[in-house]
Order: sequence, then C-alpha cells, then structure tokens
Amino acid sequence: MHTFHAMRFTLLSTGKGDASMDMETVKLSRIVEKLAPELIPFLTQREMNLNIVLRDGMGILEPEDAMEIVQHSICEHQKEVLLQ
Repeated sequence: MHTFHAMRFTLLSTGKGDASMDMETVKLSRIVEKLAPELIPFLTQREMNLNIVLRDGMGILEPEDAMEIVQHSICEHQKEVLLQ
C-alpha cells in the first residue's frame, strides 16, 4: 500500500502514520477517474486496483498530484513485481 501526505502529498513509510491525521484509503482508479481520466487507457487493471492512502483525503488533490501519484505507484508496483 502506498501512503501519501503533506504539502499535497509525500510518501510515508507503508502502513505507518500519525493517528491524528485524517487519512483516507482509496483505489488508484478513484484518483485517476476523478482527476486524470485521460490516463485510464494506459493503466492495467492491477495498477487501477492499487490502494493509496491519502493523509488529507481526496479533497486537496489537484490533477498534477494525480499524475505524480500514478507515476510513483507504477514505479513502486514494477519494483515489487521485479522482486518477486
């Protein structure tokens, strides 16, 4: 699971976080559908199903944030596949 927070978001250690944060777990598909639907044809079903933890929820995300989250998520997913 990938965890994003702060300014707009930053990667936290997986599974860790400050309990006082208003975190929200969403599928990557929800972020893409809302903020960057033009990316949908380029993502696999497995990528679309990745869980993303947002510190402050969907409300603060901008389209450029969605692009960065997608890029990072794909890179992390590819690393995991290579390590298997």
